[in-house]
Amino acid sequence: MLFPLLLLKSSITLQNNFLTCSLCFFIVSCGSTQTKDNKPQPNGNTNENVATDANSDAKLKAIQAKVQLRYNEYKRLVVRFYIKGKSEGKSVFYHGKLESFSSDLKNPNVRITIIEPTFKSPLFMMRIKGQKVIQKDIARDLTRYMKLKDFRWIEIFGSVFPFEFFLPVLMGGVPTELFDANTVYVESKKHVRYKGLYYDLIFNIAEEGDINSLYYRNNLKAKKQEVVIVQFFGKLKNKKKRSFPGKIKITRSNVRDYILMSFHSLYVK
Repeated sequence: MLFPLLLLKSSITLQNNFLTCSLCFFIVSCGSTQTKDNKPQPNGNTNENVATDANSDAKLKAIQAKVQLRYNEYKRLVVRFYIKGKSEGKSVFYHGKLESFSSDLKNPNVRITIIEPTFKSPLFMMRIKGQKVIQKDIARDLTRYMKLKDFRWIEIFGSVFPFEFFLPVLMGGVPTELFDANTVYVESKKHVRYKGLYYDLIFNIAEEGDINSLYYRNNLKAKKQEVVIVQFFGKLKNKKKRSFPGKIKITRSNVRDYILMSFHSLYVK
């Protein structure tokens, strides 16, 4: 599903521990990385607790079970997409292809290719295989290798976000925080909430178990708290009857930046 997001500049550059991509969208292929040495620090105000009871716990487990059925395991998932949007006043438009050869998060095997829309030539490729990450600027013949554990943070709309949150989405699944011990069902709001050290999440989930939207709020020092909204529209049909959105829209609170990702030609086995 989401995949999806990011900042887009006019070229891909390698500098120290950062890879900045020219495609302002795909979370993984676009953005920047940070290692342990420059890891953002939490602001420390994540101790707020949400009251729960046995009824809320039961509802949470029921929701989790439905989600697992809708996002079932697969051996291979391939989908093509169009990316358009606006970031920092600049328009973005690219084609792309997402291939995932396993739904096992402990052993990811994902390839994302960004394609120039006019001449249909590949511009950027990112491969995550096991615990290794390969990023290629094809046009400039530049390649970067790194360990997955060091691919910690990415830049979206000028803010830093944890890559571990987006990886399941890139594999056609849902953020693992939905099944975390710090996740609760909030009866008064009819949504599922996760409170973490670096960020909070709100899941709005349909009755049948499809994710309708995600609200992401950072908890980082030296960063004003802001919300990134991820919305999912429609469903693509497939033989496994697995949930996969027709479109994903990513917006940022109080600004006009947005990314719209439209999927087509889905294959799931």
